[in-house]
Amino acid sequence: MPRRSRRRPSVNDRPSAPAVVAERLMAAAAQGQVARIDAEPLRRYLELLAPVIRDRLGLTRSRRWLSPDPTSASRNLAKRLAGLIHQAARLRQDGRLLQLERMLAFAAGGHTAGEEMLIERLAEAPDQEIRAALGQVSPQTSWDGIEARLTGLIVFAPVT
Repeated sequence: MPRRSRRRPSVNDRPSAPAVVAERLMAAAAQGQVARIDAEPLRRYLELLAPVIRDRLGLTRSRRWLSPDPTSASRNLAKRLAGLIHQAARLRQDGRLLQLERMLAFAAGGHTAGEEMLIERLAEAPDQEIRAALGQVSPQTSWDGIEARLTGLIVFAPVT
């Protein structure tokens, strides 16, 4: 009889469909019994979860929800802003120059759907409207400082 290899169990071996998890959470919430789990099984569960959690966090850090390449509206706005930057530098308008450069950084970055609508509107707007919008554009958000921590764990296991 061939010997079966004992592979390490994976989180993927467990039913994790949202309906299954919801059903188990409701059942756990309905019982009044809460049990502490020993450190060793908890450590094993966390080892199994770590790669899954890392993958999910990697997806949240990605910029897939942002427009990956500059659109034609972004490029048009950037060209117009370059002209306004040149003009502000020539006139030594330091405050306006800083605002225009901030707007250019915004136009060059990735955009959500709402930001892209603003870019499209400004790309076609007169210079005066672009100047008026300078204070409305916030700098691009840096997501590097966000950190996720696992602060709790629900283990579905038979009571022993």
